[in-house]
Amino acid sequence: MSTDTTQSVEIPYDLIEAMRSLKAVRHVSHCDQMVEVPIFEIYATCPTCGEEFKVRSFGATAEIEDLFDTVFEWMTDPISRGIAEQRIRTIEEDT
Repeated sequence: MSTDTTQSVEIPYDLIEAMRSLKAVRHVSHCDQMVEVPIFEIYATCPTCGEEFKVRSFGATAEIEDLFDTVFEWMTDPISRGIAEQRIRTIEEDT
């Protein structure tokens, strides 16, 4: 008797491709200067004026970064983290 409790959810291929191609940094303009910000940061500090400004909508609309945040949250469980780390090693070995 199988006790598999995984959920089957249809994932659009475009979403997978968007996740695969997500850049590690975003470029935003502040004080007429381009600022490079790590993609998962919600706020950035302008190197010119020192002002902190928001770079993610965080709640107003769903963004692809929100999906990654959900995965990161899942990885806070030590068992989940170990499984993810093993999968990362396998992917690295296969590339």
